[in-house]
Amino acid sequence: MTLTLIGVVGADTGGYSCIVTNAYGSVTSSVANLTVVDPLILIRPTNQTVNLGNDAAFSITCIGTLPLSLNFGRQHLIARLTA
Repeated sequence: MTLTLIGVVGADTGGYSCIVTNAYGSVTSSVANLTVVDPLILIRPTNQTVNLGNDAAFSITCIGTLPLSLNFGRQHLIARLTA
């Protein structure tokens, strides 16, 4: 038998166990811990080479429990984004 959690989220983090029962009694399994990586970066920013005076754009794709806060920076904070 298998317990399958579909589309896990941060709230699913925790310990899971199973209780097996029959006419003669019951037994409880040991606890199996589930750790959900939340938030998760799916696509990381890539290196850029641009000519002087041109723009450079750094993109990231991430998922996680809302709200998400993203900070892009170089030596000091450049931009703070909330999703």
